Amino acid sequence: MNAIQDFCRDLFLDVIAAIKGFLYGFIVFGLTIGIIGVMIYLFLYTKNVILS
Repeated sequence: MNAIQDFCRDLFLDVIAAIKGFLYGFIVFGLTIGIIGVMIYLFLYTKNVILS
């Protein structure tokens, strides 16, 4: 019986870790895309300000 309880507890903890890892990866991926977008925007904006 203890083996079944240990298996269920480990499975539950693994599912929580997988969900946390997915959310963390999603947040990091979103922030990376946002930062790259801001850098491109600033580059194009300063290029237009300097040339005009």
